[in-house]
Amino acid sequence: MAELKPGDRAPDFELPTGPDETVSLSGMLEDNEYVVVAFFPAAWSPVCSDELSIIEAVADEIRRLGAGIVGISADNYWSTNAWADELGLSFPLASDFEPKGEVAREWGVYHPGGVCQRAQFIVDSDGEIAFAYEAPIDKSQGAQMILKKLEELSDHG
Repeated sequence: MAELKPGDRAPDFELPTGPDETVSLSGMLEDNEYVVVAFFPAAWSPVCSDELSIIEAVADEIRRLGAGIVGISADNYWSTNAWADELGLSFPLASDFEPKGEVAREWGVYHPGGVCQRAQFIVDSDGEIAFAYEAPIDKSQGAQMILKKLEELSDHG
């Protein structure tokens, strides 16, 4: 499946964030006008640490613009939770571990190396993709494009 594009319907997901906790796209859309979905290859990697730390640095601004944030990787939630604590993340990291990469495949961002491709999406309240960007797996894409698109969307809202 090809990566989703603006205007496409975002596949809903419900993924674990811990042993007895889950996060779902539909649930996040009940509480937010938009949801930023950030797929990342691997917890504990330097590039992913940089990218998610940058998103965390602007998380309050993202929320002010009406968006919730969720990170998704094919790592298990024990690893992502320990890493999120280490980075001081205020948003959930969801585990697309079992079955491995199923949600990433539905979104068209599963990397043949067995990880999620580095990609960012903004989903609007209608469940449609408003923004989609896939970066090289070894390059941090930061959060500048997310902020710019959320500002554009809120100006038209």
